[in-house]
Amino acid sequence: MTMNSTTTSRILRSGWISFFRNGWVSVASIMVTVLALVIIGNIFFLNVLLTRTLADVESKVDFTVSFLVDTEQVEIDRIAATIKNLPEVKEVREVTPEEALARFKEKNKNNATISGSLNEVDKNPFGASLLISTKNPTQYAAISRFLEQGDFKVVEKWTSKDNALVVERLGLIIAVTRQGGAAVSLVLVGIAMLIVFNTIRLAIFTSREEIAVMQLVGASKQYIRYPFLVIGALYGLVASMITMLIFIPVLYAIGPKTEVFFGNINIFTYFVDHFVWILLMFVGTGVALSVASSFIATRRYLKV
Repeated sequence: MTMNSTTTSRILRSGWISFFRNGWVSVASIMVTVLALVIIGNIFFLNVLLTRTLADVESKVDFTVSFLVDTEQVEIDRIAATIKNLPEVKEVREVTPEEALARFKEKNKNNATISGSLNEVDKNPFGASLLISTKNPTQYAAISRFLEQGDFKVVEKWTSKDNALVVERLGLIIAVTRQGGAAVSLVLVGIAMLIVFNTIRLAIFTSREEIAVMQLVGASKQYIRYPFLVIGALYGLVASMITMLIFIPVLYAIGPKTEVFFGNINIFTYFVDHFVWILLMFVGTGVALSVASSFIATRRYLKV
């Protein structure tokens, strides 16, 4: 069958009428889909907050390997090369004694006692150091263990394990959140698809006489099946719009709180800045799962 504008219009109209004719059954399907989308949205926004928090914490936590004063440059270069070859390490940057002294002076420029003490010292009291970043935030502890087990006599100290542990645990929380969220989302998506599936099945049953008449007059398979896909698409579209309307006031209310608790990220501002992308995500997810359920139902129960 050629899908001209008249045929398309009739299919859309038929789906639209059936959508409202099913009444409370349609409402139930939409509400279950909304529930699935709300849970998916919650997991998405929580992941955004945790990821931004991790990035913020990671940027403030320097894993630093400090050398004894007057350590020879060749020894510093050797240890830097050894650490850089570790599979967990992404980057190693050297901070010279001169840079360390300049940073210390800048940090304590308003402290007259410290500034005066530095002026009394003829020799730079700082040694060189290495700033290390890993490929994954959960790998800082591995660098600490490597330094503990190695024979690095010229290494005076390195970043406290507590800092590495904070970043590592936050990274693990994000990983668990993503895995658990994915599992919960799949369960809810499955439930929503099952509800939509049974709703379309019921719609097929209640329309069986009309379907029989259409078959008698020679209607094509597509002409009979497509209205049910339109119903599924409407379920997903309405559910995604309701979900967006739920999130707007909720995120507006908690936005200032997330900025305080998670540090420099207002989730409502993020929502506004990425509104189109988030809208497309909800619409795409809602319509996709509803249409997929409708397609499966029509293939199984619509014998045309």
